[in-house]
Amino acid sequence: MQILVVDDETDVRDLFQQRFRREIRNGELQFNFAFSGEEALDFLRAHHSEVLIVLSDINMPGMSGLELLGYVKEEFEMPPTTMMMKSPSTMHLFPTGGFNKCRFSSIQA
Repeated sequence: MQILVVDDETDVRDLFQQRFRREIRNGELQFNFAFSGEEALDFLRAHHSEVLIVLSDINMPGMSGLELLGYVKEEFEMPPTTMMMKSPSTMHLFPTGGFNKCRFSSIQA
């Protein structure tokens, strides 16, 4: 399963690679990292059919995670299955059957 992690803090790469090292080694998960909303859109344009989940920070300089969600919804006919947004205390889950049918849930951290 290919996951795109979007966060302006670059140390998030080390955290994910350390936490999921076994799953990465076994080929169960593949992580790609973008360090801005704009970089995430570029990656999705090149690999949109491969990415199943996008995990994005909400508060980033430039394009926010919520703006990224809007662009993905507009631009991709078949968006990733799920987009999850994170802020310091909450995770927002946007499951898709297409973003037009999106339901919103929050998970307190």
